[in-house]
Amino acid sequence: FVPSEGVYYHLVREEYEMLNEFTKKGVQVVSPLTLGHKLEIIKSDVKSRQLSEEAEEVREKLQSLGTKFKEFENDWSVFYSTHLSNAKSKADEVDSDIQRIQKEFSDLSLD
Repeated sequence: FVPSEGVYYHLVREEYEMLNEFTKKGVQVVSPLTLGHKLEIIKSDVKSRQLSEEAEEVREKLQSLGTKFKEFENDWSVFYSTHLSNAKSKADEVDSDIQRIQKEFSDLSLD
């Protein structure tokens, strides 16, 4: 932090290479007028990183959910196309048998 705008202006105009070296090493030289702006930039960068981390977390959760849904879809397919189909066929067969037996009973009672 350079507490004088005049000194800061001199550094920017006359010692730009030195300030550039500081920047390469991660040092941000600021004056009273630029401090607030730099802090807002840092705040924005921190928020951006947080959002990026949260987005990565959401992506991972969605990927996991997609995998689970694919497994469920496979299980449902087996259940629906095999087990439920077999159960319906068996139910139709039993229903046909019941109707046949009922008809036989009906025929007996008419005699």
